[in-house]
Amino acid sequence: MHPKPLSKIQRLLRAHGDRSMTYISAFECQGGIVLCADTQETHEATGARKDEMEYVEKLYAPENLSFPIAVGGAGIDEPIEALALELFQHVERQPPATISDLRTAIQASVEKVHSSDARVSAWPRMYRTTKCIVAAKPTNDEFAIFVTTGKRVSFRKKEPVIIGYDTPANMALLKRMYRPGLPMQQAVMLSIYLLSQSKARDVGVGGDPRIVIVRDNGAWIDDPEYVKQFEVFIGDFLKLIDPLFLDCVDVSIPPSNAFPEKLARFGETVTQLRSKALIYSGAHSLNKAFADPNWRGDAYSKIFPGATTTVMEDGYVSVRETPLEEIEERKKMMKEVYDAADKQELERFDSMVLGRQILYLGNEKAMVTGARKKAP
Repeated sequence: MHPKPLSKIQRLLRAHGDRSMTYISAFECQGGIVLCADTQETHEATGARKDEMEYVEKLYAPENLSFPIAVGGAGIDEPIEALALELFQHVERQPPATISDLRTAIQASVEKVHSSDARVSAWPRMYRTTKCIVAAKPTNDEFAIFVTTGKRVSFRKKEPVIIGYDTPANMALLKRMYRPGLPMQQAVMLSIYLLSQSKARDVGVGGDPRIVIVRDNGAWIDDPEYVKQFEVFIGDFLKLIDPLFLDCVDVSIPPSNAFPEKLARFGETVTQLRSKALIYSGAHSLNKAFADPNWRGDAYSKIFPGATTTVMEDGYVSVRETPLEEIEERKKMMKEVYDAADKQELERFDSMVLGRQILYLGNEKAMVTGARKKAP
């Protein structure tokens, strides 16, 4: 028997997925829906050409639309963008009140795109195979996820979905890790983790992760810098957790001292890494609040409620839990400020600086202090 050509073997080794080499996931969590996508587009080699890769955004969220909706697409960008624009215009004119209304709006937008844009497109066939995820919150109903394929619109998806590389391995990992009612931050971290696993395994999936969050007050594009950094943190956590798993199931390790020592070292190391991630989150949110005039705030809590962040003169940042007595004292101080100041003027601001001592960021979610670093 003649051996198979090397090129054919390499093709067979490639993961089977969407022609556009896309990974997009969407699932519900507490307070909304999280969508995650890669940002790499791969054009497969033909003849003597090599695979070509380019950056592309695959998630669409309206910039100035209060109706909570987002679209993610697998395929060429032309039909995906056309559907997103048509759908956004449709829900702006007539916001869907129920899940049934939302599905009707999606179906009408799909048909409009196929009757107009596809007819004049240079790639009309691609409109028939393009796959999209639509996530939204109707005004009088629950959050909902739909999947479109060509002209077809699915019924509401109550389970998490992946389009593009919805391979058995990716779906099995999603099913193992996902739990209904996940806190939103855990859902975001899970979506980044799942994408990182697909990037490591599936040919064509790559680039930085993108996150869009659909809440009842709109669609939020999570900060790309933050998401990219937490992809690194997730990899660091896995480097600690994977060896611990093997140590846990290795019953040849003596239980008297060797295993407790390994467990103690793990606890110390993972606590240090978690502190590093917490400090990054606190510093990142502060930086966005002061340096970005277009920042709307975070779509979800990136540090725990009531955290106190201390910023030293040398730029060092620490985040700690605030004692109840300190919280009550600061509430008292804030009340005194409001009683003594022009409330209408204060309400123009989302944050206030009191001298050089205390910074308060709204709704008692975070308190920040400025302090001099003590001499060693």
